[in-house]
Amino acid sequence: MRGSFFTIGSRSIFLITLTLAALGLSSCSYREDKLGADALNGKAGEPALTALIDSKLIQTQVLNSCVSCHSGRTAPLVNSIDSIRAVKDRISTSVRNNSMPPQSAGYAPLTDCRKAILQAWLDAGAPDTSSIQVSSLPACQHAGPGPIEPPLPPLADAPLNYDTLITRVVRPRCMNCHNPDDKTEAAATLFFPYGEIAGNRRWKAPGQTSGIVRIMRKTDDTRMPPPEDGPALSEEEISYIARWIDAGLPQ
Repeated sequence: MRGSFFTIGSRSIFLITLTLAALGLSSCSYREDKLGADALNGKAGEPALTALIDSKLIQTQVLNSCVSCHSGRTAPLVNSIDSIRAVKDRISTSVRNNSMPPQSAGYAPLTDCRKAILQAWLDAGAPDTSSIQVSSLPACQHAGPGPIEPPLPPLADAPLNYDTLITRVVRPRCMNCHNPDDKTEAAATLFFPYGEIAGNRRWKAPGQTSGIVRIMRKTDDTRMPPPEDGPALSEEEISYIARWIDAGLPQ
């Protein structure tokens, strides 16, 4: 979603001014175990020790958390193996110094194993295919394949809480633009911490007629997320937001 003005009657009202303060990382209070390493880049999805370090592994299990943002508007692009190769030095530097994935948006740094896989792939010349196994890297010796995560329940059956709202709806659908690193007006409209939503009248019941739901249901170019940034939220996603509001914005 991009920050924008929307009209109610004759007035233009800015959509939800929220301050991103804490996401369970360094100076933040939002728990990393829910939004960080295990959820995004941690051992829950570590590559198997028998996996070959090739371009497919890089795209699907090393830089996979980067694609949602770096696939259209946000440089550098990583949505194809050629685009990754074109900016490989920039990617390597950003990953090594932990500036990417952005911790300010709730992402944990890549694990040491993933960093080692990326570096080994780059050192080998960023090949499409490879005979190098993950098990050959010391940083991955103790990583193991990680636990198998059960599939997430449909949103209709998911618990009504702030964690689910963020991980299942807001982050994947809104935070590509609405994060403090964005260079547009979208950075003025953020979704953390919880108290900012709880105190904002756009999130007031009843859910189906709340300001946030109304702007998501629009059919013109003032819809959030805007048409140029992807499809509208699904009915399941909007219904979850409305039900969460009606439940009293539970944490």
